[in-house]
Amino acid sequence: MTKSFSLWMMLALTLVLAGCRPHYKVIGENGIDALEGRKLYLKRYANEELVNMDSTTVQHGHFEFSGTLDSTLFAHLFVENESLMPIVLEEGEVHLNFTNEEQSLGGTPLNDSLYSFVKQKGVVDELMHNIPHKESALIMAGYDHDEIVRLLNAEALQIQQISERLISRFIKSNYNNVLGPGIFMIMTSAYEFPIMTPEIEAIVLGAPEKFLQDDYVSAYVRMARENTEKMNAQRHD
Repeated sequence: MTKSFSLWMMLALTLVLAGCRPHYKVIGENGIDALEGRKLYLKRYANEELVNMDSTTVQHGHFEFSGTLDSTLFAHLFVENESLMPIVLEEGEVHLNFTNEEQSLGGTPLNDSLYSFVKQKGVVDELMHNIPHKESALIMAGYDHDEIVRLLNAEALQIQQISERLISRFIKSNYNNVLGPGIFMIMTSAYEFPIMTPEIEAIVLGAPEKFLQDDYVSAYVRMARENTEKMNAQRHD
C-alpha cells in the first residue's frame, strides 16, 4: 500500500511540475507565395551549433508551433536551411506575419522588444542600402569621382557607427535576459572567425556574469581571445 501510494505521489508531482513549465505558442500568418508548403524549423544554439527543436509546414497561409520550455529561449526561425528571423520562445502567444513588404513579430514582452529593435535596425540598414543609389545621383549631377568617394565613404562610416551603437546599446540593456546573448550571436556571426573588435570588447567589458556565462558568449569570447593571441604571436615572429 505504501509503495503504491508513493508511486502515485511521484506521478502526481511529475504532472504538477510539467504543468508549471512555461508554454509557448507561435501563430504565423503567411502572405508570401514562395513559403506555401515549405517546412519551417525553430532552432536554438546548443553544443556550439544551431539544432532543431521544433518544425511545422506552412499550409493555406498559416503555420503554428507550440510546446513547453524549461526556460525562456532565444531561437531562430528557418525555412529549410535559410534563416528567416530571430524569435524568443517564452510564456505566452507569439504572432508572426509574413508579407512581401515586411515581417512582423510580437505578442510577448521580449518579442515586442526584439521587433522594436529589428525595425530600428532595418531603418539604419536601409540608409546603407541607399548609398549606391546616391552614387548614381552624384554622378548624374556632375560630381568629381574622388569627391563622390570621399562623400559616400564618410556617410557609410557614419551609418556604420550608428548601427554599432544601436546594437551595443540593445545588447547592454538586455544583458540579463536572452535578447542580449541572442543579438550578440547574430552580431558576431557576420565575422569569418571569432575576433575581438573594439565594439565587442566594449560589450564584454563590465558585462554581468549571467551574460558572460551564456554558452555562445563564453565560447565566442574564448575563441576570439585565442585567435587574437595567435595573430599577435605571428606578428612578432
